[in-house]
Amino acid sequence: MKILKQYFKGWGFSLQGDLKKQRCSNSEEIKKLEALEEVNGLNAELAEIKTRLICENLFLLDQEETYWYNRSHEQWLLKGDNNTSYFHRVANGRKRKNRIITFECDGNIIEGDEDLLQHASDYYAELFGPEIEHNIQIELDKVSDLENELLCRPFSESEIKESLYQMEKKQSSWPR
Repeated sequence: MKILKQYFKGWGFSLQGDLKKQRCSNSEEIKKLEALEEVNGLNAELAEIKTRLICENLFLLDQEETYWYNRSHEQWLLKGDNNTSYFHRVANGRKRKNRIITFECDGNIIEGDEDLLQHASDYYAELFGPEIEHNIQIELDKVSDLENELLCRPFSESEIKESLYQMEKKQSSWPR
């Protein structure tokens, strides 16, 4: 039995290697045909060969996907998310795995939903800190009519050139 098991294991690896080699070979042939197609176009026979190679590659990819799916021992697609005992075991297991029952902080153990919630609230309140009150007063001076006219006039070509020549080479004017 041991020899038989090793034989089939080797056969499986060999089969996967052959599928991968076949896919690579097909891809190379497709690339050659596409290069030829860009230069001269393809006649009906070559177009049919290209189509056959693409279909074969898709079939090989499907086989590989099926192989890896079977290797994963995944039950989900088979049993699905119907209202089965399998579904409930998976859902409850995920719930148990993700639930936080206790938490240790500075050597203290925090237990219970309310205490955990309070600890999380306190942590983030401390992290972001209290709201800072700003006492900023801005005094605005009125712009005179002459200053307003200067600010609103259109840019001259010489001003634009001067600004561009003042900029450093290979640098944008916006801060990064």
